[in-house]
Amino acid sequence: MRVKTMSGNGSVIAAAVLLLAFSFGCLGSSTSAPPSLRTLDFANASLSVEMAVTPEQIKQWLARKERSTVEFKEARRELPRSLFETVCAFLNQDGGVILLGVNDRSRVTGVDPTAVERLVADIVNLSNNPQKLDPPHLLVPDRVDYEGKIVVVLQVPASPQVHRCAGV
Repeated sequence: MRVKTMSGNGSVIAAAVLLLAFSFGCLGSSTSAPPSLRTLDFANASLSVEMAVTPEQIKQWLARKERSTVEFKEARRELPRSLFETVCAFLNQDGGVILLGVNDRSRVTGVDPTAVERLVADIVNLSNNPQKLDPPHLLVPDRVDYEGKIVVVLQVPASPQVHRCAGV
């Protein structure tokens, strides 16, 4: 699932409410269901939500290898140093997808299950930090069980703004 704030004064609060609802299963989604884009309105806020990535989508990305809109990064217990440079490049171009827990040879190495929650929280917090990504762009990663290993997926949209990463 990805939550993208579109407009409005209450958008940050609405995004947080929606994120919590999905986290606790209140707005249920199936990881085997195809992803879809939905727009939800909360008073003065409009949000677009993309449903969870499926193992089948990961299989397709792995088969097509890395390219200008797909990046693989190993991330067993720590975020890769170059993660936000890639996020920034995707935001400033045509968007793309980053698969954490996959090496450059398209082999799934997986993210350590004990580190997943911390890595996801770090991504969310750092993407909303203007000292890391300026202007901030909230990213909400998906966690996917792929052949017994965890892959963290970041779907990064093209942005109408120009972004910089840590002063770059």
